[in-house]
Amino acid sequence: MAYDFSIDGSTLVVTLDTESGKFAPNIHTYSQPNLELGNDRIFLKEEGLFVQDFVFENIGDINGDTATNLIGAYNLLDSLIKGIFVVAEVGGVQSVSGDLVDNTDPLNPIINKGYKVYTALLTQSGTNAPVATVLENTLGNIVWSRVATGTYAANSSGAFTTDKTTLDFGVLDSGAVWPHGYVITSYGESITGSLKFYTGTPAGSVSDDMLVHTKVEIRVYN
Repeated sequence: MAYDFSIDGSTLVVTLDTESGKFAPNIHTYSQPNLELGNDRIFLKEEGLFVQDFVFENIGDINGDTATNLIGAYNLLDSLIKGIFVVAEVGGVQSVSGDLVDNTDPLNPIINKGYKVYTALLTQSGTNAPVATVLENTLGNIVWSRVATGTYAANSSGAFTTDKTTLDFGVLDSGAVWPHGYVITSYGESITGSLKFYTGTPAGSVSDDMLVHTKVEIRVYN
């Protein structure tokens, strides 16, 4: 049995295929979905409240695409969710999944989320600095560096505000060893210039080569 994900208007539909039509399918619909990536599964919530979770082996078709691993499935679902939830427009302002969008200029909408965000997929190998595939950036220029073994930093000129900055990661690669590796974040001495973090193996030692298309998100709240 597998869960298929599709769109019906502005609703996310999750359908459990029960033995190829022998039984009626189990269907859940979401109008305000929230997605969260765990160590071994994806959690799907409605307005912040948990509803379902999915291990990779039970994830089927995602709006016509098939993922090859759990992180790939998460990224497909994340893109799907972010692309469909737009509701009523009043006076040039739309509500999009709880956020406000200034749509008076359709070529340059401004999302007022209450924070600026930088979201990317990080990959690191050997003694090289992490390489970022940027998915969203309203924060400004971020430069990644390798400080030491398993120690890296996101560097910016004044973008990070003390007591208003968060740094979150997705699942780390651990060379096919489960559970996943770990990450520890530290703001160091100067939060305004650098966010430092460490990666390590499940055995507890710092290590390079742990970031493989790993999602990272930096938020700076207003």
